[in-house]
Amino acid sequence: MKDTLYQLLNNDASELPTAELISDQEVMNIMKRFKEENHTPSVKTKRKPKLSVVLIAAAVSIACVGTATAAAARLGVFSRLNHAQKQTFEWNGITRPLDKNENRYDYDPVAENAIEIPEVLKAEGENLAVNVDEVYCDGCTTIIGLSGSLKDGNPDGKRLLNLNYLTISADGHTYDCYYAERPAWLGGNLILDEGTENQFSGAIQLVNFGDRELKDETTLAIKVGTVSEQEHYMDDSCQTSKGFTLAVNVTPDKTLRHNKVYTVEENGYSVRFYEIAPAMMIVGFHSDDDWSSWLYDENRQPIEQLGFFELPDYGDGFSIGCMTPITKGTLTARFWDKSGDHGIPDDNGYFPGIKEMTINMDEIYAALGTE
Repeated sequence: MKDTLYQLLNNDASELPTAELISDQEVMNIMKRFKEENHTPSVKTKRKPKLSVVLIAAAVSIACVGTATAAAARLGVFSRLNHAQKQTFEWNGITRPLDKNENRYDYDPVAENAIEIPEVLKAEGENLAVNVDEVYCDGCTTIIGLSGSLKDGNPDGKRLLNLNYLTISADGHTYDCYYAERPAWLGGNLILDEGTENQFSGAIQLVNFGDRELKDETTLAIKVGTVSEQEHYMDDSCQTSKGFTLAVNVTPDKTLRHNKVYTVEENGYSVRFYEIAPAMMIVGFHSDDDWSSWLYDENRQPIEQLGFFELPDYGDGFSIGCMTPITKGTLTARFWDKSGDHGIPDDNGYFPGIKEMTINMDEIYAALGTE
């Protein structure tokens, strides 16, 4: 459904007037005129409407303005990132993601709960200019949505811009992955928007647990040391340029986090849900023999893991997993053993299961609630 909507808004123009790409300034002018004609008041930041509303508004814009196809695609960086991070490349006959080192968030729920940055918030490096478009912050996870372009016009057709030597200072702490305090996660990149030559969408993500979570409104002082311009993450012919600095105000919205702990148990096997937020779901697993375990969807595919430098510790003996959030439908919790007679995977790569449990996510999400 997500891909269908994306294609409808950006690719299928069989019944629409011929559309031409328009500039950032023209996009801003269209949105300004829309606000003025609808008497929309100016505010510093505001909660975004639900994604479905954004998509409907985009469709109306396309019908009314022949050149609005590009404008619709620029209505929200988080709404574009799900599609952007699905881009791949071929290497020795294997299909790989453009950047395997970044966490692959489900940006649709993030987009629905992000705060718009209507005022112009820009930064420039040696060869990269970026805008801060949207910010998501629930206290634990902070994601800064970026759009940008290369100053030289991207003559080599690079598709991946990695933000290196990232540092973020907030609330008396300075986080990086090298010399200062190491957060649970800190990373960032931008990916070339499909169908464009020099329009990139991306994000900077900061994750912290426990006492280091963001508790109150604060300013994030962000420093990007260098920017590497690559075709994909294995491209060793990249060009590197100096980065940029940013100061971004964030206000944590802890009401986004459903975190009343809920446990499902069957015959000594337990799955404990600590938290479900738009950016992340934190789940614990426990069995008497400490088997390996994870959650799988209805197609028996593992739920996307979010890999961090450290995981939260609740002191209850459960093995913790951080993953993309699921709030509806049915999941399966699988427990398995990689040793002994159980240590041979089947043709699909699955180890024989010791135990499986059916998890109704509608019930779990309703039971969690917010503290």
